[in-house]
Amino acid sequence: MTIKAFDSTRRRNSRAIAELASLGMIGDTVLDVTHNVGRFWREWQPAHLVRMDLDPLMPIDAQADLRALPFRAHAFDSVVLDPPYKANGTGGSCAEDAGYGVADGWTDRRPLYILGLGEALRVCKPKGTVIVKFQDQIAGGKLVQQSSTITQALATKADLLAQIHVLTTRQQPAVRAQKTPRNNYSTFQVWRKHR
Repeated sequence: MTIKAFDSTRRRNSRAIAELASLGMIGDTVLDVTHNVGRFWREWQPAHLVRMDLDPLMPIDAQADLRALPFRAHAFDSVVLDPPYKANGTGGSCAEDAGYGVADGWTDRRPLYILGLGEALRVCKPKGTVIVKFQDQIAGGKLVQQSSTITQALATKADLLAQIHVLTTRQQPAVRAQKTPRNNYSTFQVWRKHR
């Protein structure tokens, strides 16, 4: 398999997914547990994609919570998660906050990630991949390391194969001065399940 060089300035989730697929890191049967409108799959789609979301108005195949997946164990080659991860501390600081599930304020998302990743591992085939999107970010003047939570949830049951960054263009809100360095990228991590 010939692997081409990838653009390190990527700005679309769909480009990151296409690159991971071209590297053989996404299988043929994929469960996207946080599908929403399906932005991840605009450049590449697996042979069989099961689209799941909490919102029944989205273009989905199953309505369910990622913490209690309605699928049998070992059903999918790959499971993709993009849970709400924006931890802006104040909520509602930007018009798009509602789309990230934080319009009413920031809450600790560790239990969501831990339970969701546990379910992802359960429905993922042995040697399959779990792909999770997150962002280590500043909230309330403190660094929230979602990567640590993911590592704690997966490290004993899977191996980290790769991570890929997606740069963002979101600006500092004009309502307050910037006081910390900006983490202007989100990250996809690819984990290979042990068995």
